[in-house]
Amino acid sequence: MTNSSVTASMSRSPFSELLKNAVLLLFSVRKFGIRRKVETTEFPVTADPALIGVTKRILDCPEYQAITRLDNQTRRRLFQIALPSSLCKGMALVPAKLIHELDELITTYKSQRDSLIETFCGVYPTRKQEALLRLGTLFDTDDYPPVEDIRNEFRVDCQYLSFDLPAVLETISSEVFAREKTQAANKVRDMIQEIQRTLRAAMADLVSHLINRLTPDEVGKRKTFRSSTVTNLMDFLNRFDARNLGQDHELQELVERSKTLLSGVTATHLKNDDHLSNTVCDGLGRIKSQLDDLLINVPSRLITFDEEGDDAADDTLTPPSVLAS
Repeated sequence: MTNSSVTASMSRSPFSELLKNAVLLLFSVRKFGIRRKVETTEFPVTADPALIGVTKRILDCPEYQAITRLDNQTRRRLFQIALPSSLCKGMALVPAKLIHELDELITTYKSQRDSLIETFCGVYPTRKQEALLRLGTLFDTDDYPPVEDIRNEFRVDCQYLSFDLPAVLETISSEVFAREKTQAANKVRDMIQEIQRTLRAAMADLVSHLINRLTPDEVGKRKTFRSSTVTNLMDFLNRFDARNLGQDHELQELVERSKTLLSGVTATHLKNDDHLSNTVCDGLGRIKSQLDDLLINVPSRLITFDEEGDDAADDTLTPPSVLAS
């Protein structure tokens, strides 16, 4: 087989069409965990110890929580740009047109996180002494490594990837190549369906939330709402073309109608103009009705980036709501 024929075959690979407009992002966040297991022998229980799980927080530390808040905020913003990928855990699709925006976000995030980590490390000895007083007999020196080791527990790994079926497969075994190509086609189909479901669900949530805030309460009083209720929806609409890797034409039509309806509209306009508020609410209501028809299989989760060292009680680094501001 000639090089030209291999190249032509590769161009027909299922991944080629999808990844010519996007790259894969491998993203993971790690940090020092502040929860530890407590042995059930510490407590007088009659239940089977295998069925009981007790934990303790080894630190009560606002400086640590500041890192957690930044992680959560950044995750929400990442979810507004990236798209789901079921290829492996911690991987997402980034539309090519949005790579620069996402890269700036991650660069700023790393810098801010490094600063917060240094602040946390600076107060760590003090927080450790406070824990000694508060935990009493449950205090364990082994739970508190040296600050140098703790600093190394914090890490953000980010890598952009782009790949396709290996050309060498076709030169070695046409049968293996054909099998892998079929599997790749199935995987791409699943990824595209997941992208469509995710975008549909995200828009439905944002539209429903704005309708809810524009609808008077049971006594006819207007509800208050934050500017982010409008700007979050507008951000979604403005990024949609770049994120529409699945070429969802039905959702595209609803996005265009929403853009027209909200053109030039701000939260202040909606708060001060009852007629405009009612017009927008009615228009979004009709759009929501069509969105509901599209939502046959709403995804139960969005992108799940890999997390290690989380604190279950204080860390909420789970897939965020699209309504989070």
